[in-house]
Amino acid sequence: MKIYLDKRIIITLLIVFVVITGLVGYSFINSDVSSTTSLSVSKYDCSNSNDLYELLACQAVPDNVKSKYVSSSTGVNFSQISSDTNGKGIYTLSSTIGYTYPIHYFRGDVDNNYALFGNYCWRIVRTTSDGGVKLIYDGVPVVGQGCTATGADTTIGSSKYNTYAESFAYMGYMYGDVYDFHSLNKNDTFKYGSSFSFVDVDSNVSGDGTYTLTNQVSSIDNTHHYTCLNTTGTCSSIAYVYYMDDTYIFYILIKDGKSIENAIAEMKTNTNDSTIKGVVDDWFSSTISIYTPYMNDSIWCNDRSENTNTSYAGKFNSGWNSNGGLLNTYYWTQGYVRRGLSFQPLVDSCPNKDDAFTVSDTTNGNGKLINPVGLLTSDEVMMAGGANLDVLNNYYLNVGVEYWLMNPIHHTDTLVTESRVMDNGRLSSNSASNSYGVRPAITSKSLSILGGAGTINNPYSIRTGKHSG
Repeated sequence: MKIYLDKRIIITLLIVFVVITGLVGYSFINSDVSSTTSLSVSKYDCSNSNDLYELLACQAVPDNVKSKYVSSSTGVNFSQISSDTNGKGIYTLSSTIGYTYPIHYFRGDVDNNYALFGNYCWRIVRTTSDGGVKLIYDGVPVVGQGCTATGADTTIGSSKYNTYAESFAYMGYMYGDVYDFHSLNKNDTFKYGSSFSFVDVDSNVSGDGTYTLTNQVSSIDNTHHYTCLNTTGTCSSIAYVYYMDDTYIFYILIKDGKSIENAIAEMKTNTNDSTIKGVVDDWFSSTISIYTPYMNDSIWCNDRSENTNTSYAGKFNSGWNSNGGLLNTYYWTQGYVRRGLSFQPLVDSCPNKDDAFTVSDTTNGNGKLINPVGLLTSDEVMMAGGANLDVLNNYYLNVGVEYWLMNPIHHTDTLVTESRVMDNGRLSSNSASNSYGVRPAITSKSLSILGGAGTINNPYSIRTGKHSG
């Protein structure tokens, strides 16, 4: 026998359950969710809380359902810009609903996420999976007016991401050895090998030895990338070809008998600060470092991992892969695929530990930061309402100035590109050696609201606090 209960009976039963089990402080939320959506229950006292995480949790709507500003029954579509039908307000990232601290984020043309912290203006971006709150720099407050900065005033200045952009190494927020690229007119008379042998003739002299190609062929292909740039297959300096067009081959010179895998690892080693990291660290140290004890040691994802998903033709398996890498394909990162092809944002984690920048957390991150500060990623901009190559003039991360994001997009034949937000709001990228605005981001531990309404003229005044968890 089936029993059917209407919505009023279900609500009554839930209230009785709360009273009987002693779960005092729970309340019903998400009044703007459509009537066909399951009713959500918050564990916080939504009528009497000054905790910023709790405030956002109480207002958040699941992003995988139809709601007041989301017309699709499947929820927010991250491939499209935010709008009155594709998200405006505070949402819960559906993949995190089961977390102890689900991630809640602002999206679209919102006017209630302004905050004052450490004598600076910020926009609240989202919460974190450990109960913190991520903020992005938004300028200096004006007495009596609030947080009214626009354009360049929302940045701490401009910077190149890296001084140069030619080497594969410059994708990094930090990087290691720089292997410069070289190019030659394509010459099929060279010998190419799938690997090589190396005889070190003098161990006291770096790289002093003889290379001999193995499995030699007379024409380059996807499994034969190594060459002596001659017809003998023997040399004292060996090249690895990572890209080829109709006219040129592009290569790096391998050092000390190392393979291309060794060279890539050396380029990705986090030993040198990028130009922009130096700018961000200098600003933090001279302004808000006093608040370091109250910052979360969050992951700042500089995702340099190559896309390996074969579903995206021309966007995987580049020539940097010596075993079948396509010589006419650029190196596309997973970050690009998430923002431009799969539309599945990734937050609070990173595909590779070496790209997960942290201060002291060496379990989940690389422990290479000196300050708990970084930049937003294109994943977070996508959640906020930006879309790949689409112009959007009315979401809160569009401030009328171009600024850098944390993650790279690709390495071409001679160029590294990094993510950025354009001055019209478009999510895009450009050469790492160009100069754009810098907007630092921080993640604070739980924050208490001292006053304000979160608006441009009356921003939240916040301080570090402690929520119930």
